[in-house]
Amino acid sequence: MESIIYLVNLSKHQILNVTLSAFLFLGLIATAYTATNVRSLDSEARGRPPKSTPYGNCSVSPNPASVGGGIVISGTGFKTNQFLTISVAGGAGTSFYWVQANSVGAFSHSTNVFNTGKYAVKIYDSINSSQLTSCSFSVV
Repeated sequence: MESIIYLVNLSKHQILNVTLSAFLFLGLIATAYTATNVRSLDSEARGRPPKSTPYGNCSVSPNPASVGGGIVISGTGFKTNQFLTISVAGGAGTSFYWVQANSVGAFSHSTNVFNTGKYAVKIYDSINSSQLTSCSFSVV
């Protein structure tokens, strides 16, 4: 009889441990969910801040460029070793290039153009995707 009571008591303890573990786990999940969805009242009042303040300059040479010819997209005034995305839109669509600014915040990238028209070049911060600057060129 004593051994049966021991087994019943052991089972009650196991059930209690499993129940407490389940509640602890659910509490942890609820806390994590709430923490990831809480917003600061201060940031709500001010609205969503911009990703970053635009900076830097770009240029394309030659401008105008010739169909089938090469161009060089250059930029200055960026952060040291910053990763940048170059978007070139026009002609037959949009092309993307990825570069890294050098130790003085400058870059240059060479490519060819094959369609006539006006092209828009935009330089983005590769980390947060904010547009930093833009320039344009033509292909004749």
